[in-house]
Amino acid sequence: MTRVDARGEICPIPLIKAKEAIKNLNGAGNVEVLVDNEIAVQNLEKMAGQMGYGVESSKEEEKTWKVVLHVSGQEKSAEEIPADQCLVPGKKKTVVAVTADHMGEGNEELGKVLIKGFLFAQTQLETPPDTILFYNGGAKLTCEGSDSIEDLKKLEEAGVQILTCGTCLNYYGLTEKLKSWRCHQHVCDRADHGRSGPGCTAMIYLDNAATSLHKPETVADAVYKVLVSGSVGNAARGSNEASLQALRLAVETRSRLGELFGYPHPNQVAFSMNATDSLNMAIQGLLEPGDHVITTQMEHNSVLRPLYRKEKRRD
Repeated sequence: MTRVDARGEICPIPLIKAKEAIKNLNGAGNVEVLVDNEIAVQNLEKMAGQMGYGVESSKEEEKTWKVVLHVSGQEKSAEEIPADQCLVPGKKKTVVAVTADHMGEGNEELGKVLIKGFLFAQTQLETPPDTILFYNGGAKLTCEGSDSIEDLKKLEEAGVQILTCGTCLNYYGLTEKLKSWRCHQHVCDRADHGRSGPGCTAMIYLDNAATSLHKPETVADAVYKVLVSGSVGNAARGSNEASLQALRLAVETRSRLGELFGYPHPNQVAFSMNATDSLNMAIQGLLEPGDHVITTQMEHNSVLRPLYRKEKRRD
């Protein structure tokens, strides 16, 4: 077995070293690569999938992962796979929440000086926050007459998203004062029922665990195209082109989801109507008579009700 220590290296160096070791095998063999982060593991696994190698990965110790590539010698040449196709860690979003028009407790006038200085300091950061959310008394800082308006304008020009709680503006009677300098930028709340209107084009939606209301534009576009194209029929229900096209879309979606979640076979991906349907299928399909289930009263009804039913029927 050929061993490659790529700990401390950043992409694409682990891939390049692995490819060089594979090339030096001159045929079948195994290459063991040591790396120090999960992104490097994912990159090596991706390369193995592209080249048709078998692959095993495991965490050996803190900050050390082992990836073993099994080469039969019959796969495509390593030179056919670019070494610079690296996954990169996603950038974390930074959100600053401002809850009052002053900072800290004690002397309120001092607190107002401190919050003004804090917002000015955000304009001087090399990497400013992605979003600043103003709510409760903090909403006042985004309205006409605030000493921080110029700093907020600079932050917006730098790409920072400035959001203000719509309910808070209504409570303090400040909606019009906000709109005088920032058109249609304040936050819509559930009270707005998702409707857009004067001064209300965005929503911070905090009920996604119950209903994933907002879909990315790409999802909406894809659904719309299918609905209006007239070229997609009922998958696996006929041999006409519309039915076959629907089947192709389903198979492609399964393959992509399988790749995303690391399933070796697309058939392991099953579609359901929603999370409630999925939980019911899992509970009904996986539990056997005599199995012991531990749950809490805080669980959703989609979990509790099928469990209570199975308990009542003793199955």
